[in-house]
Amino acid sequence: MAEAYYLYGKTYEATGDILLSNKWFYKSLKILEPRGDSRELSRLYLRLFTNAYTQGNYAECMRLTRLGMDMARRLKDYKNLCRAYGNMRSMHERDWSDKGKKPNLPGPRPDSGLYYLQKVVQIGHRTGDSAIIAGISRDLATYKWKSFRDTSHLFENFNVATDYYTLKKEDGELMVTKIDLAQILLDLNRPAAALAHLNEAQKIYDHNPFNVLWLLDRFQSAYSRYYRLTGNWKKAYEMNERAHQLQVSNYTADRDGAISRLGKEYEMEKKDILLKAKDTELALRNRALLAQQRFLVVSFALLIVMAGMSLVFYRLYKRNLLISRQNELLVKEQNHRVKNNLQAVSSLLSLQSSELSDPAALRAIEESRLRVETIGILHRKLYDGQQLAMVFVPDFLEELVTGVINTYGLREVSTDFLIDDIYLSPDQAAHLGLIVNELVTNACKYAFPGIPDPALRLQCNTYRKNNKRHFHLEIADNGPGIQGLYAEMQPVAPKKKVGEVTAAFRQALTMPSPGFGIKLIRMEAEQLYAQFTYYYDRGIVFIMDFPSDPVPNRL
Repeated sequence: MAEAYYLYGKTYEATGDILLSNKWFYKSLKILEPRGDSRELSRLYLRLFTNAYTQGNYAECMRLTRLGMDMARRLKDYKNLCRAYGNMRSMHERDWSDKGKKPNLPGPRPDSGLYYLQKVVQIGHRTGDSAIIAGISRDLATYKWKSFRDTSHLFENFNVATDYYTLKKEDGELMVTKIDLAQILLDLNRPAAALAHLNEAQKIYDHNPFNVLWLLDRFQSAYSRYYRLTGNWKKAYEMNERAHQLQVSNYTADRDGAISRLGKEYEMEKKDILLKAKDTELALRNRALLAQQRFLVVSFALLIVMAGMSLVFYRLYKRNLLISRQNELLVKEQNHRVKNNLQAVSSLLSLQSSELSDPAALRAIEESRLRVETIGILHRKLYDGQQLAMVFVPDFLEELVTGVINTYGLREVSTDFLIDDIYLSPDQAAHLGLIVNELVTNACKYAFPGIPDPALRLQCNTYRKNNKRHFHLEIADNGPGIQGLYAEMQPVAPKKKVGEVTAAFRQALTMPSPGFGIKLIRMEAEQLYAQFTYYYDRGIVFIMDFPSDPVPNRL
């Protein structure tokens, strides 16, 4: 239907009936626009340009051309793109300002029009489309002559168009080509050559049923110019009279036809509305009756299905409820036993330490007990929290550090926790907790004794690197250095700048036979795929980074 409406509009446009052609074009537009981009819609926008151009509506011309051009580019439709460039050529060729009387509108811009013609030439050569090459050859020659009086390649371009249209037997385009060439030959004061082309165009017109107003007008105008140029004023006057009579006849026919057409359309639309109303009422009654029947059948079927499904779901619910309660009891019992076992191990280690007198053995037992306590804290945080199978790092580390400090009786230690709201998997949290336990234990043993205002800072945050999340840990004390960490080392001078490490200090951190705590830190860091380092800045600072996304299982 949209294509039929378009062809109706195109036919009436050719006869000069702009009002009726617009009516059919907009009927086609009403169907095509809701369906989105299409070659037909792009073509219709560019066709509506002609009517807006005839009415002198610059804004509407530009809007329609832009719509058609953008859609043709999206669809890669080079034919409609050529039409859009042709419209832009016409826009720049015309004096919209009416010789300065309308300063808000642009004047003629021949160079811009030539630019768009060259764009069509490029498309024609790129696609190898002979029809485009023929049409643009004619248009380019005509435009160069009208705008710049440029005769270069004038006749060669017209010969290209003439040969193609003759070969393809496109009589309409061949006739237009000969009329255009005749007009240029009249401009060049070559009436004899112009008459030859006009007579050839007249023969084509006589053998074909062309009835296009603008084409007849161009014929009369060309013949009138020829007779004026050759001094045959009588013939020139007759041609002008014919043109005038043609316009008057056309306007009269348009007026009478429009009045008659409006009356007929009114009566037809009135009858159509009544018929449609009756058809709609009958269709609605039938649909309502059918819908009621279907509703009753479907409702009865759904009632049966719902009754059966309700029974099945009730049984499944009772069964799942029983299983859920059993699982809940089993999980609670398991967690309770794990906590009791960890507490029993911690108590046994504490009881064992009371039987020992060797300081090294006592220290080893106490450190082992703290490690067991770390695992116990992790277990509580894991199963008592709101996040299943995830550990909330701030609560976990704060409780862990506070427990170690209290174990050593150093309640005067000032703690500064700078921990973001981070969740870790249980495996990563266990490795992290053992590392923090060893570091805080070392600080309590070697850094805090003997200093007036002991302080501990613990900082944790995450950052993105290579599209992966990484965990950053930093623990710092304000002790004298690493004295006591190894028997071979002397404390690092507190006057060292941040990040400076002496050769002896670096050697101590990488010595091949460190204590068990350093070995444990290295082992746990390796499990986390972490990188860590020490440096001295008014105390020992430990920094570690590791990927906090799930770590792949080791073989």
